[in-house]
Amino acid sequence: MYAFNNQQLKNISYSGNGTLGNPYIITGKQIFPVSPLFEEFNDYGFPVFPGVLIMNVNESTVLYKMPSMYIIYDNPAYENIIDFYDLPGYNYLNYEFYNDSNITLWSTPVSGYFPETLSGFPVANVVVWNSTSFLIGSNIFDVMDSGLLTFDSHNTTIWGNYFFNDVYDYNNTFENATNIWGAPLGLAVFSSNETVYNNYFDVVITAYSPDISIYTGEHTIYKDLWNITKQPANVVHYFNGFRLYGSIIGTSYQGGNYWYNFNGTIPYNDYGLIYYGGDYEPLYYNFFYYNF
Repeated sequence: MYAFNNQQLKNISYSGNGTLGNPYIITGKQIFPVSPLFEEFNDYGFPVFPGVLIMNVNESTVLYKMPSMYIIYDNPAYENIIDFYDLPGYNYLNYEFYNDSNITLWSTPVSGYFPETLSGFPVANVVVWNSTSFLIGSNIFDVMDSGLLTFDSHNTTIWGNYFFNDVYDYNNTFENATNIWGAPLGLAVFSSNETVYNNYFDVVITAYSPDISIYTGEHTIYKDLWNITKQPANVVHYFNGFRLYGSIIGTSYQGGNYWYNFNGTIPYNDYGLIYYGGDYEPLYYNFFYYNF
């Protein structure tokens, strides 16, 4: 699904008129794999085509219960690349958003991998680039190597998502072939003025927000909120027309996120991988944490 302006976005929408009260709705079901026309690689194993590419749009849009973008690599022209990089013969095409605003990705399964030759490049299953007023909510990220990445995107809320390690039986060959970050990474933030809360992180590297730009390589500081003020779970917040409330692990309060490796240290910053700030109100089950 590709759209490079508001009119093209309207043309691929199921309903709506692009307003906050009646946004464009884009949805779909996938019965067969994505057409082999979209399985092209370059010489370094980089997938040429994303599954969804939306650019230069600003009208309210909701991508809801989108298909998996499952694709089978069976074109003989690319067998050598698949064999050379020891990649599986299938994938899930990614989502790319560039210079957009007022978009929500909601209740969608997300997965896919990239070859290790792309280590250090800004690639992920969902990339939000130079955009604003984005809501990434209630999605399930089945992370093979790089789940969600934002760059220079402001007024963005990341809420209610699950980030899991992919259930694929990771043998050494597959790990080496897709080892972009050193291990599966849930969320990479190269942006400021984002709010990340009420997510469930159970992936090897939960989150990464360094003091360097992935685009320029220059020193920078990304200032984001990794929690909201601790409050009852039934308090409702609104973003892009969605009502956000509750706790992803069922606690009576909402505040930050659930981190599988939280050890009681405040703020949570995944042992320094979140360079500035961190989660001051992490969600946790009702038992004590000990530092060993």
